[in-house]
Amino acid sequence: MRGDYHCYFFRQSVALRRLIGFFYLTEIASSSLLPYIMCKKRLLLCLIGLSLVGCASYKPVAITPLKKETSHYTCEKENIEVMVCTLNSEESKKYFDRDIIEIGYQPIQFTVSNKGNEPIVFNHQNIGLVIENAQVVADKAHTSTAGRATAYGVGALFLWPLAIPAIVDGCGSSKANDQLDKDFNDKAGKVKAKIAALGSYTTIVFVPTEKYAANFPVALLFKKDKRPVSFDVTLNPLSLGSAESTRNPDLYN
Repeated sequence: MRGDYHCYFFRQSVALRRLIGFFYLTEIASSSLLPYIMCKKRLLLCLIGLSLVGCASYKPVAITPLKKETSHYTCEKENIEVMVCTLNSEESKKYFDRDIIEIGYQPIQFTVSNKGNEPIVFNHQNIGLVIENAQVVADKAHTSTAGRATAYGVGALFLWPLAIPAIVDGCGSSKANDQLDKDFNDKAGKVKAKIAALGSYTTIVFVPTEKYAANFPVALLFKKDKRPVSFDVTLNPLSLGSAESTRNPDLYN
């Protein structure tokens, strides 16, 4: 009976020591894994934040031809009507999904109407301003995912699923930038455009903000005899980058 009693307590003490040893090892493992667990939590929070930002996209709006009520300058000579307007930051974001002024360029919109029977030529080189190539401006307006790609790349070292959104985000940015390139170049149009009789043409040019001038000449040529028709454009200098617009919103939208 006494032997059974001692055997029972021996088994209990062994079990107790094993239990204590288990908790001790668990504590050591938890302490050593704590930095890894905290790192995973931070990476997951980073992933959630990046997902909230969403994939890169480009969502512009088609440009609207100017009217007398929506332009800052209007003049008609020899059946050629020229309307000009600067775009402010709000309008820039609407038409280009970007604040072009913020990256250093003033967008200026032209609408030329040929009310005569002879074709005319509108050449950007005949605008008395320094005009930047549309693709150069587009390159500066590109969506950059360097920061997000770095975060995804570092995260993928610890959590391989983070490599997937990095690839998706990169593809989305590339597509958005391709759309941006096409839209900027389409809205800028040809450097030298032919306007048919009774036709009209709308274009946007990009002027470096430090080279912007409120007064400048514009010349259009009759295609047949190259005869020029000159206009002295006068714009409101306060419209440069202004959040306000002189356009009538009912006609503009």
